[in-house]
Amino acid sequence: AIGDFAFGGCTSLQSVTIPDSVTYIGTSAFEGCSSLQKVTIPGGVKEIGDHAFDSCINLTDLTISEGVEAIGDFAFGGCTRLENFMLPDYSLSRIGEFAFVECTSLGSGGLPDSVVTIGEGAFRGCSNMTYISLSSETRTANAFDENTTVTRR
Repeated sequence: AIGDFAFGGCTSLQSVTIPDSVTYIGTSAFEGCSSLQKVTIPGGVKEIGDHAFDSCINLTDLTISEGVEAIGDFAFGGCTRLENFMLPDYSLSRIGEFAFVECTSLGSGGLPDSVVTIGEGAFRGCSNMTYISLSSETRTANAFDENTTVTRR
């Protein structure tokens, strides 16, 4: 595991390689790492903790590999430059409350059918996200802005 607050506030950290042996990324582990630009989370990680990458304002590319099951509350909140993110197709079941709140550069797209629950406000304030496609089985709780068209498939 990467412990709670392990690298929080390391403003000069530009990249990180997370080994596949890591199974959990702790609360606020990389919060406020304002120079971090690209993150790949390997499939060995089962859960990304609350606020894990919160306020990483220069994060532009995010890949979450197959095997990750849950994204915690506010995990990527305030990552205002995040444009591209890849989510696993089969393993991801939960996106926490406000997980991507205020990710203003995040575009439109689809979420995998494996996602069972999307927490309240998960994509609130994502002003570039004009539409999203998700499974008819996915439970949401005011997860998207009013200007985001949600299509069920």
